[in-house]
Amino acid sequence: MPELWEGMLDLYAAPGVAAACIAVQDSCDADVLLLLSAALLARDGLRLPPALARRMAAQTREWRVEVVLPLRALRRRWRDRLSAQALRERIKSLELDAERSEVETLQSLLDEALPLPRDEPGAALLRDNCEILCLDPGRQDTACINALASFLDSAAAVMWRESAG
Repeated sequence: MPELWEGMLDLYAAPGVAAACIAVQDSCDADVLLLLSAALLARDGLRLPPALARRMAAQTREWRVEVVLPLRALRRRWRDRLSAQALRERIKSLELDAERSEVETLQSLLDEALPLPRDEPGAALLRDNCEILCLDPGRQDTACINALASFLDSAAAVMWRESAG
């Protein structure tokens, strides 16, 4: 599995993907890092086994809840406080460092699980991987479903346009 962090940065920077990720994060309470992991696996034609998906979510949950989410909440609350912009940028940097640490955990779990089952890269695999890793079965409201659909469309357009070019 190639460097997960670099793949995430590239995918997240692609047109429309960041906004779609944030919509899924806010509408579905999904972990964007898990979402991007699922997408990158699909891009490489790798199917995410349910047991590995559960392990990935479980291994990162505590870090996300205790470190990443509080930093994000503070950064977002201070968005409009001009007097706190320098401190907000430091918090943003800490949040990014915390996310990188989470990705290192994900990378280790994926590396340990190799080889993963192969499948045909494409929209169906992308949807399957993202749903198994990022959707709480109890959280199937319209806003969440629409946000995930938007992410799937954005990611698919970027990933398969790049591989065709």
